[in-house]
Amino acid sequence: MSLYNPNVQLFTFVTLQTEFHSTGSIHFQSRFEPIHFYGNSFSFLSTTEDNSPSLLAFTSLLQLISIIIYLILILYFIWNEIQSILELK
Repeated sequence: MSLYNPNVQLFTFVTLQTEFHSTGSIHFQSRFEPIHFYGNSFSFLSTTEDNSPSLLAFTSLLQLISIIIYLILILYFIWNEIQSILELK
C-alpha cells in the first residue's frame, strides 16, 4: 500500500505482513517507509528567474548515478527472467 501527501511531496510505503505458523501462533509485522522527494521530482527541466533551464529532479550527481545504476540492474534482472521463462517453454 502506498500513501501520498501532496502538500509536502511525501510518499509513504506501508507493508503489513501476517505469518501463521504451524504451531498455531500468529506473527504480525508492519513496516513504514517514508520517502521525500526534494525539489520538483516529476519535472526534469524547469526555468529559473532568468529563464535558464535547471535540473530539479536530482539533488546531486551521486543520486543521479545511483538511479542510473539501479535502473540498469532492474533491466538486467528483468531480461534474465524473460530469458528463463522462454527457456521453460
